Amino acid sequence: MSQFIIKGGNMPIFKPILENEAKGKVKEVFDEIKSKRKITEVPNFWKYIANSPETLERTWKSTSQVMKAGALDVVTKELIYVAVS
Repeated sequence: MSQFIIKGGNMPIFKPILENEAKGKVKEVFDEIKSKRKITEVPNFWKYIANSPETLERTWKSTSQVMKAGALDVVTKELIYVAVS
């Protein structure tokens, strides 16, 4: 994973995985994010956690479950998502 790290003081800084560079599982998850959320570009949050394809997939699956219809409507959930991301 060291190819994704930029030296930055004492803490490593990861580069985002750009959509045109995404392959395999990352590309599949990116495509699903855009399709389900009806957006044209993957948000930066997802691009950064894509450095770990397993984390990307797990986080997307759990977020998808939370965003399903429930006690709060989807718009309210989306507003909360935007506010805390």
